[in-house]
Amino acid sequence: MSNVIKRELWQTFLGIPDAGGTNLDYEAIGEDNDTLTEELNANVSKTKNVLGKNSTAVDGYSPSMSVSPYKADKGTKTFAFLKGIADGLKTHGDCETHVIDVDLFAEPESSEYPAIKKGVIVEVKSLGGNTDAFQIPYELHYTNVNEKGKFNPTTKKFTKTL
Repeated sequence: MSNVIKRELWQTFLGIPDAGGTNLDYEAIGEDNDTLTEELNANVSKTKNVLGKNSTAVDGYSPSMSVSPYKADKGTKTFAFLKGIADGLKTHGDCETHVIDVDLFAEPESSEYPAIKKGVIVEVKSLGGNTDAFQIPYELHYTNVNEKGKFNPTTKKFTKTL
């Protein structure tokens, strides 16, 4: 028996702010994608000293994720959020939210799975697309503010753990 984890068992949920900006609803991202990867973008420095020895260090990360294509579905909160950013040319805090990465391959406890809540800035890349569908591709820029917890994919509730 193989221990290979199927991709659908590691899901990312985008937090969509309500009208007041205080509560978040979550929608899974990746419905239109056959590839969806969080690029860690490590900052690697390499130096060579006067003795000819090499030194390599990782001193930080700038994670990001491209969601392209995103075929606009006017029945989703993700569509309204992205279209609102684009239409208003929103900046700064108006583009901030978070994602929750959920390990659905782990054993659940009371229908909750291990998860990490990660702060992100949403950058809408463009509006339009081809004859297939109206598209709003976007990029998630991670802020490196993370919280470990548990997530229930049915109720879409995140609980922070210590």
